[in-house]
Amino acid sequence: MPDIRLLTRDEWLTLRDIRLSALGESPQAFLSTYTKERAYGDSRWQAEFTRGEWWVGHVGDEAVSLLGTTHEPSTPPHERYLEYMWVASAHRRSGIALEMLNVVLRHLRASGIRTVNLWVLEGNEAAQSLYKRVGFVSCNHSQPLPGQPDRHEELMQLDLSDAGNRPESPA
Repeated sequence: MPDIRLLTRDEWLTLRDIRLSALGESPQAFLSTYTKERAYGDSRWQAEFTRGEWWVGHVGDEAVSLLGTTHEPSTPPHERYLEYMWVASAHRRSGIALEMLNVVLRHLRASGIRTVNLWVLEGNEAAQSLYKRVGFVSCNHSQPLPGQPDRHEELMQLDLSDAGNRPESPA
């Protein structure tokens, strides 16, 4: 399993580099593009970093996974969104995504967060299955992607205040 850690305030360049790697390696998995985000200046990346907390998984010196938790200004203080979930292609189907989710969800629960939301691309069965495995459920709400009305994303939610709803350990 990877060494999973929370990036510190001075590591916004690490977020940038891993995010750009993810966009370059898996362009179909994200709403944004490598070209678009590569053009962001330092101030934009610093602002992106301050939107949330960013978790990175390393195997040796290689960054192999990324997951962010963000808080939208319009949501209650006890809610967070998961964003940027990515595992390097060479490490997929190894349990890293599940381990990332479990680490982050335990941290959120310990921090008093009660509700976690995420948007998942419809048709991404592997991601939907993973999220369901740790307890996320569909909110029965989907929306078209901006500029791509033939593609949709689905809202999923996890109630962390449910005592019976515990993150799962890797198999």
